[in-house]
Amino acid sequence: MVSAQGDGALHGETAAAKLQIRAASAQLELDGSLDISKYRSEGITVRARNVHLEELMANGPTTNIALDLHAEGGGTGVSDARGVVELTVPVSKWNRQRLGPINLRAKADHGTFEVTELIAVIPGAKLAASGRGTQQYLSASGKFTAVDLSETARAIGALMGGRAPRLAGSGNLDISARGPLQQLAVSAIGRFPTLRYENYRMTKIDLSVSVANLQKPFESTASVSAATFQVNEKLFKAFGAQLTSSGRDLDLQIRTSGFMDAALHAAGRVDADNRGILVSFFTLGYPASNWVLQKPSKLRFTSERTSADDLWLRSDNQSIRVAGALERGRLHALVDVVQLDLGRLPTPLFDPTLKLAGSLSAHISARGALTRPDVVARIDLQNGQFNQYKSLSLQLVARYQNDRAVGQFDASGFGSSAKSNFDFSPRGVVQHDGQPVQVSLQVDKADLSSILSALGRTDPLLDPGRQIPGAQLQPHRRNY
Repeated sequence: MVSAQGDGALHGETAAAKLQIRAASAQLELDGSLDISKYRSEGITVRARNVHLEELMANGPTTNIALDLHAEGGGTGVSDARGVVELTVPVSKWNRQRLGPINLRAKADHGTFEVTELIAVIPGAKLAASGRGTQQYLSASGKFTAVDLSETARAIGALMGGRAPRLAGSGNLDISARGPLQQLAVSAIGRFPTLRYENYRMTKIDLSVSVANLQKPFESTASVSAATFQVNEKLFKAFGAQLTSSGRDLDLQIRTSGFMDAALHAAGRVDADNRGILVSFFTLGYPASNWVLQKPSKLRFTSERTSADDLWLRSDNQSIRVAGALERGRLHALVDVVQLDLGRLPTPLFDPTLKLAGSLSAHISARGALTRPDVVARIDLQNGQFNQYKSLSLQLVARYQNDRAVGQFDASGFGSSAKSNFDFSPRGVVQHDGQPVQVSLQVDKADLSSILSALGRTDPLLDPGRQIPGAQLQPHRRNY
C-alpha cells in the first residue's frame, strides 16, 4: 500500500513541492524547489524513516533504515557547478547488524570539488576521509580504524547474505591519493597489533604500499613485516617481505625465523603481456644450504598453459633442475636431482627425530594426460639413514606406461640386500581385475632381527644378528 500527499506549485521557472509518501512502514518526506531554466536549487531536503526493505520487496533483507539528505546549488556542467550536499544516516539496522552513523559533507565551486567530511561507522570499524580535486588534480586521504574485525566480518556476512569470513584483529590503515589524475600517486600505511584470517595469524604488523603513478602500476613498492606469523601450528618469527618494481623489473625479498630460518631473494622482468616472468636472479638460504639460480629461467602463466623453462638451482654439489609445461590437461615435465643431501634439508619440513640422511639422485620424466601420464624414473639413494638405521641404499629404474609399472630395483639395508624385476598393473593389483603380474625377487642375505626391529616387532626365537643365506624367488606369472 503506497500513499502520497502534499503540495506543489510552479512560479515562473521555479518548481516547488512538499510531499509525504508512505509505503508499508516506510515514510518519505520531500521538500524543496528547482529553477528549471538554471538547473539550480535553493535547497532540496529528503527525509526517510522506518525503511523496511523486507516489506517493500520480495526476499528483501531485514532492515530499518533512516536518512536525511540536503542539497542546494546546481549548474549546467562541471565547470560552473556550485553547491553543497549533506547526507546523514543515523544508526540503522541491516539483517540484525547495526550500521552507521554515516555523515557526508561535500561542496562544488566552479570546477573544484571538495569532500570536507566522510565518516562511516560499521560494526567493529570506522572510515574517515576527506579530499579536494578538480578535473585535472586530486588530493585525498582516509583512515580506516579497526577495533574488532570479527564484528566487521560478521556484518559483511550479514550484508552479503553469506558465510562471514574468519577475520579478526585490530589496527589502522592510512590511505592517500595525490597528484594529477594522469599521474596519480597512491600510498597506504598500516599498523595492526593483531590480525587473523582463516588459519593465518600475525602480530605487530607493519605494512606499506606506494604506487608513484597509477598509470604505471609496475613502478611501486610494497612491504610487510610482522613479529610473528602463524600458519596452523607453524610459528614464524621476525617475518618480513618486500616487493619492489621498476618498469617491468621486479625484486622480491622474504626473510623469516622461528619455525624456519630462511631468506629468499628473487628478481626478474615481467613479460609485455603480464603473463610470464624471466627470472634472472634467485637465492634461497637456510642454515644448511644456499640455493642459487644458475641461469635465467622463463616462467609462463596463461589460462591454457603453465610452463617453466629450465629452472636450475645449485647448492655446493647439490643440483635441482626442472623444466616442462602443463597445457590443456596434458603434462610434459622433466626433473633432475643430483646428490641432494637429505641431511641438509630444512628441518621444519620433516620431523628431526627421523634423522634423515643420505645422497639422493633422481631423473624423472612425465608425459601425457595429467590424470595418468607416462612416467620414466631413475632413482639412486646412497648412504641413506632413517632413525637409527644407516647404510641404506636403493637403485631403481622403472617405467609407468599404459597402466603398467615395469622395472627393477636393487636395495640394501637393515643388514639385508635384495634385487627384483617387476611388471604389473598397480590398479589391477588393487582392483583384482585379472591383469598379469610378473615379479622376480632375489634376496642375497636377510637379517631378520634387524628387519623386525625396524618394523617395531621382535621374535624371541631369533638370535640378534642372525642372518639367513641368500634365497631366490623365481620369476612367475600370476593373474589376479
